[in-house]
Amino acid sequence: MCLIADGNSRRAALMSFKAGDKQGAFRYVRQSKLLSESRNKCTQLLERVEEVISLIASAESTKQVYEAIQIGMKAMKEHNVSIEDINTHLKEVDDLVAAQRKINVALESAPLDSLADEEDIEEEFRNLEAELEDKVSPVHVEEPEPVLHANDDSPEETVESLSNNLSSMKLGAM
Repeated sequence: MCLIADGNSRRAALMSFKAGDKQGAFRYVRQSKLLSESRNKCTQLLERVEEVISLIASAESTKQVYEAIQIGMKAMKEHNVSIEDINTHLKEVDDLVAAQRKINVALESAPLDSLADEEDIEEEFRNLEAELEDKVSPVHVEEPEPVLHANDDSPEETVESLSNNLSSMKLGAM
């Protein structure tokens, strides 16, 4: 917006000069110069404000780091942990992270021929399944044979007949 106003002031100064109005031309030139100086001062002020904001953010993060260090030192004292122990654990974590990265790289670089690999895997699975079936004896489960009734009596008659037969049996003590 300042550039537009600056350009308008210059055009107005040029038109005034061509029209013979030197006072008006000087006024527009001064206005253009003041706008330019004002814009430069605002730019410098804005840069300084950005610098101060950056310093404040840096101070806040430094404060957070300091507080975290204080909390860590307090925890180390409470739990009697030495710096050597911490360094040992950090080394172990670094080693584990490096190993995980190697695994990730290996997994990413492995060719994924999905169709051929799937067929090979399925064939190997069928072979292992057949081998397992050969080793494990199958369990035979016999289904009970259906009870055939000699006569087509109703269930009540069958129960009554069975009850009579059991009561007429003479069971001796053994």
